[in-house]
Amino acid sequence: MYRDYPDVQLFFTETEPLCSDTPCDGSSYDVCVLPAYRLAAFLENPVINRLLLPPLIAFGSAAAMPAAKAAGCTDFLCEPWEPVEFYERTRSSFKASLVSAGAVSLICSSERRLIAVRGDEPAEEIELPPSEYALFTLFSRNRGKFFNRESIALLLGCCPEGSRAADMHVSRLRARINRLLKDAGTESGDNPITTAAGRGWGI
Repeated sequence: MYRDYPDVQLFFTETEPLCSDTPCDGSSYDVCVLPAYRLAAFLENPVINRLLLPPLIAFGSAAAMPAAKAAGCTDFLCEPWEPVEFYERTRSSFKASLVSAGAVSLICSSERRLIAVRGDEPAEEIELPPSEYALFTLFSRNRGKFFNRESIALLLGCCPEGSRAADMHVSRLRARINRLLKDAGTESGDNPITTAAGRGWGI
């Protein structure tokens, strides 16, 4: 079963202060949008985990664009901008998170919906448990990097340090993705999560 693309869950701040006890670290959202002049304070906030941040969009004057892009923003809105442009750019940034998996692509929303997309249309979807959502988020937002069980335990806090719980969570996530790929009509061998000997898992 599947539905349409989920509504993009935005972390949007314009005037609210960002301090060390801010409850939101950005990782539970699909896209973060904030003014360019607040970008440095946001990224330096100790509650922010850069490895788990979703696509980041800054807005401001054109002069602020180079610094924003250098800081890692995936897009920049030059002022003045219209609501329709804001909507389209945030949706585009979310869809840029697609992970190739053979004949389909995978995307996971902050609602923990892992969706198989064929072309530009959702084909099948499943809901991930919190630990597997956290793992897929970590892997998909850090493509090309590999994480061993110790780093997963440290970064996500979902696995006791020194245990093999990470192995179990990754195995379950891969099995769940294989079932999703089968339901979407593609091969389980197209699972994007791979293992690198001595380095761990990644996409």
